[in-house]
Amino acid sequence: MKQIPALVETMYWDGHTIVLWPYHLRRLQKGIIHYGLDADEDMIRELIMHRIQQGTNMPQKVRLELSEAGAEVTLSAFTREVDRVVRLGIATDLVISSPLATGLKTTDRGIYVQAQAQAVQQHSDDVLIPNEKGHWVETAIYNIIWQDPDTDVLFTPTEREGCIAGVMRAYLLEKDYIREAVLYPEILQTAKAVWVCNALRGILPVSRVGIQEYIIQNFPI
Repeated sequence: MKQIPALVETMYWDGHTIVLWPYHLRRLQKGIIHYGLDADEDMIRELIMHRIQQGTNMPQKVRLELSEAGAEVTLSAFTREVDRVVRLGIATDLVISSPLATGLKTTDRGIYVQAQAQAVQQHSDDVLIPNEKGHWVETAIYNIIWQDPDTDVLFTPTEREGCIAGVMRAYLLEKDYIREAVLYPEILQTAKAVWVCNALRGILPVSRVGIQEYIIQNFPI
């Protein structure tokens, strides 16, 4: 019998609260139902807050791993790099299978580990990964956002394309800052601007994808 992967949430404690906690909890609840895990909201919250109270009021990376064996929370010092600009390479021989994707963040991260290794080889911060249809989906650790050059509308790949349903992505969609669309390869050739996002690091501008360069600008919210 194949062992199910553990659910993972990587969260940002700003010294006072877990940023976007309701969105983390929503994804966790989906994963708990999907894998039939014995866990509930109160248990998870108490475990996390107990661990944080033993730590510090300084910003922290909070990592929760929830599996059939139980839950584990680890803390590590973390400071957001608000002025960071991201350079993306292009993944080679890596394909995300959209029919098999659950949208959940888990320990089943083989393709993402390979993508991070390729980013190092390409002297990039990360690499963009396609699905089996040749559409761009996400990077090893980020969801991707682009700006339409004609309408200035901001888009992100749909979950049906196989991306992890990122927590920052969920927030931006719910607040109507971004919309879902298919990211065909040719779109990035004309995109006005590109960003990446996740719950830990926030929203960061992208200076290039492969050889395509972009104007650096703050995310318009």
